[in-house]
Parts: sequence; C-alpha cells; structure tokens
Amino acid sequence: MMPRSFTTERAETAIQYLDVYNVFCVARTYYGAPPDFGKILQYVKSHPSWLAKAFIPDNGRASRLRQVLATMGYQVFTKPGRYRPDGRLKANFDVEITIAAMDDLYQLRPRVVYLVTGDSDFVPLVHRLRQEEVAITVMAFAEGLAPDLQNAADQVILLDQRSLLVPRDRRNEAGLTLTFEDEAVALHVSE
Repeated sequence: MMPRSFTTERAETAIQYLDVYNVFCVARTYYGAPPDFGKILQYVKSHPSWLAKAFIPDNGRASRLRQVLATMGYQVFTKPGRYRPDGRLKANFDVEITIAAMDDLYQLRPRVVYLVTGDSDFVPLVHRLRQEEVAITVMAFAEGLAPDLQNAADQVILLDQRSLLVPRDRRNEAGLTLTFEDEAVALHVSE
C-alpha cells in the first residue's frame, strides 16, 4: 500500500458533513417538521471555498432525495439502512462520515468543518480534527445534541424552528404515511 500524500498548506476551504437521517429524525420528533437542508447549507456557503457532503440511507427509494440534495450543492453518499423490529429505519453513517472527513483532512486541509449531527459517536473525530488545527462547528437541534459532542466542538450552532421547512400533512393522497425519503423530497421540491 502506498503512503498517502499529505498537503501541509492549509486551504481556506470549509467542509460540511450532513448526517441527514440523524438531523431529520430529531427535527421530525421534536418539531413535527423536517429540517430545511438548503438553510443548513448556507452556513458553509458563506465561505469563499466550500464543499458539502450529505449522507443518506437509501433502500431503493431515495433517488429523488439524492437529486434534490445534489441540486442544492451537496455531494451525496448513500448506503442501505436497516429496519428495526419496530419498523423504524436505522441509518448509521458514523464510519462513512469519519472516513470522508479524514480523507478530506489529508487531501484538502480545510480550515473549518461543519458537522451537522448531534451524535456523540463523532467526539473522537472532532478531537482528531482539532489536533490538526481544524475549527469544528457542530450544528444540531438541542434536543438531539449529545453534551460531550457539544463540549468537544469549537462552536455550536443550535438549529431551531427557523431551520425547518413548513410542516405539511404526513399523508399522501392515498392516505398512506409517507416514508422518510418521500417526505424529505416532497417538502424540498415544493419550496
């Protein structure tokens, strides 16, 4: 295996890693509405050089959601989710986001990372990036933000009602409850 090339000059780049399902579930549970991924993206877009990566579960139904996020400017990464016995989707992207962040650290040398999740599993990643003098901003809803992740970050931006799309009825014309993918797409496409 060849060693990685490591760029020593720090770029003015800011990178956002969006754990779509984590943020979506917290917003839906506590606020009754999904997050507005376009508004969340505006934070990283305020930098002259930026990159945004969204990680979403895809069980064969997320092609439109991928398109919507890509149109906004996100690079989209997917993998199949698993369903729990109670029927809820489990989508764990900790490893994929960590690998992407470490690859970007070595290749792009960003100055700022926006980590959009409240998951405490990312605390070791935050510590590692901070060792490399990367400023870490965690963006999450307070109700889903792990205290140790909050304490590890340089800055925390608490998402709230202003970070949501307008709530709509969760049922489609046939009276069926919309899936995560259907609802996220329907709300973003109609905006």
